[in-house]
Amino acid sequence: MNGRGDRSRDTLKILWGYCPTEVRAALRPILVDYLWLVPPWCQSLYVRWEGKPEDPDSNASSSAQPEYRQAQLSVHPGWLAEIHATRVHNVIHELVHVPVAPMVVEHEDLAERLLDDAPRFRGYAQEQWRRSFECAVQDIATAIGQLPGPFPVVSFVEVDDDDQGKRDVPAVAHA
Repeated sequence: MNGRGDRSRDTLKILWGYCPTEVRAALRPILVDYLWLVPPWCQSLYVRWEGKPEDPDSNASSSAQPEYRQAQLSVHPGWLAEIHATRVHNVIHELVHVPVAPMVVEHEDLAERLLDDAPRFRGYAQEQWRRSFECAVQDIATAIGQLPGPFPVVSFVEVDDDDQGKRDVPAVAHA
């Protein structure tokens, strides 16, 4: 809800953190085409370059904090080396994570409470959930990627939120 009692979206704010010029130039048109995947509850989408991701095999990642009405999309070095179709799929995949984030948070809280006395089982259950969830997100992203455009237009504003002063540092693509 947006305060007016309906589910329409207020203007989404895209906050660009540090992102090399060539990455932003490649990412922005894809992101704009698929902003309609970001749910109305999300008021701010932080977009940034992550030069050293936790998972070196990952091309992109996302996180969401529904309680704060925000999400983050991070692009990793491998993303730039991919062909356009794979880049698009990666962005769609990460954006699909955002609308289902409240469900993930509830699951994690429930698992924590119900399985607190069984840490081994809790780890197993959470890994099974994670796998099932990733399979579903991947299937949804693949289906969305096959939709013909044009897509709904989402009202947004862009803000440079780069606190590191590295806007024009070139990205290094890893093949």
